[in-house]
Amino acid sequence: MELYAWRRLGKSALVHRFFEELESSGDHETVYVDFLGAISMGNAVNELAKAIFEKFGKTKTGLHTTIQKMISPIGATVGFEPISGTPTLNIGVNSPQKEEQSLHALGEFLNERKKKIVIAIDEFQQVSTYNKANAEAIFRAWTQKFPSIGFIFSGSHRGVMTEMFLE
Repeated sequence: MELYAWRRLGKSALVHRFFEELESSGDHETVYVDFLGAISMGNAVNELAKAIFEKFGKTKTGLHTTIQKMISPIGATVGFEPISGTPTLNIGVNSPQKEEQSLHALGEFLNERKKKIVIAIDEFQQVSTYNKANAEAIFRAWTQKFPSIGFIFSGSHRGVMTEMFLE
């Protein structure tokens, strides 16, 4: 699904409210990620991985065991905040192959969840500004590899979003 409107009109609030309803049903788990600050494909994958880690990776006693399987394929390291002791995730996406490999590992992790997953990517039009010529194609291929995962693509540049999804 795609969602677009001018900035500051409540797209994110609408998505968050929708996610509250989905999660309260007990059948779905949701992930929200904002690409506004992501200036490269590597940044975008990093933001996505961090959102997934924040949602599913932490437990009261440390790291969730299933997240540990995801960490090495995406080139991530786990550290701990010195004051709070909470786990933190550092991702090092260095090469184009690593970006695609990382996306695949994230998709596999989400695909193995017991509940249905819905991911919202806000300001998705940022992907069109990346130096990587086929960034849009990489994300499109990734979403098609995991048809059981629902995706919401939100953006504030209607022309760019329309062009991305209609060409």
